[in-house]
Amino acid sequence: MNKKALQVKMSLFTGIITTALLVGCQDVKPAEKIPSQSNDPKVVSETQQGNDPFAETEVQKDNTDDGYKILYGEWLVEKKIGESYRLDIQDVSDVIGKTFVFSKRRVIFCYHNEDTEIENPNYKITIIPLDEQTTYFPYMPRLSELGIIGSYVTIFSVRGYDVFFILKDDKSVIMFYKDAYLELRRIEHIEGYDAFYHAL
Repeated sequence: MNKKALQVKMSLFTGIITTALLVGCQDVKPAEKIPSQSNDPKVVSETQQGNDPFAETEVQKDNTDDGYKILYGEWLVEKKIGESYRLDIQDVSDVIGKTFVFSKRRVIFCYHNEDTEIENPNYKITIIPLDEQTTYFPYMPRLSELGIIGSYVTIFSVRGYDVFFILKDDKSVIMFYKDAYLELRRIEHIEGYDAFYHAL
């Protein structure tokens, strides 16, 4: 075996041994500890879909976390205040003048011309960032045009129904129904609301 071939083999062997030693001696980082689910009823869990800045952030809160219960109470559907720019608008007169009730234990509202009552409702609560251009629903007026201001907005729905309620303030809620916006005015808070309610 000539001297040059021997040098190449020795260099190759040395390189392999050095690489193996370097890899073997590196610090192994322990796996990050995954936080266990808390039993604290006030813990808020947030789920964001991917890295899309327009994705919904769904916030689910236990009933002891009180701020979002501004929706609880009795409401009157007063008037239509906005509609889709591109879609044909369906008749929304079936809900004008109706009384809606929201609480922990039940929901009463009109849906497609039928009075609907749900015991122990399952609310979906969505909180999205808010600016002057935010629309949320396609081809609809900007939320700022409806008088909704702030750095975020909270949107409610009752799971299983395609009606959405956008919190404007303590006295009014905007309902998205049949590609139109309707304004609801608070009639009263539910009895005992102050036991679990704090204004936002």
